[in-house]
Amino acid sequence: MNPMTFLFKGIECEVYKITSVKLNYRAKFTYTDYYVEYHDNFLSVSEIANKMLKIKEIGHDNGRTLEDSVRELMNVVPAQKVCKHYICGKADFVREGIPGEIKTFKEEVNPIYEEKGILQAVFYAMLYGTKMSEYVSAIYEEDLNNEDYAIIKRIDFHRIILRKLSLKYLPKVEVVA
Repeated sequence: MNPMTFLFKGIECEVYKITSVKLNYRAKFTYTDYYVEYHDNFLSVSEIANKMLKIKEIGHDNGRTLEDSVRELMNVVPAQKVCKHYICGKADFVREGIPGEIKTFKEEVNPIYEEKGILQAVFYAMLYGTKMSEYVSAIYEEDLNNEDYAIIKRIDFHRIILRKLSLKYLPKVEVVA
């Protein structure tokens, strides 16, 4: 199994696709506010990833998510928030001590947000001190009979091995007090 290359100055890691599972799993959407506020001098993993990938997210995202359903399907629990250096983050799940990030995509993978998910997982490997993390992507279709549900068609599992992460190359993210 050959690793994918992931190129950002100051980050060296290997990304392995472990498996891909096709299914027809009926999953319930939950509604959440993704905005997480940290102390004045801390940055969120999501903010850093957005800045590195030049993703502009406007305001708070009160959206639908399938993360709870994916966690239930995987039989994993949400992680606790961890802060290290000036970065805080809360992985979407922990399995056997390894943190992970979940991204869900309607009908097909969005490459930019897949890269964001992998980048977030890289930071979780550093924050949680494991040097290893997981990235999980789930592809779904809307349930045409009930807008509160979707059908998860495929889940891809990736393992990330962190070799090096140098904080000096991270972009400056403005902290608003």
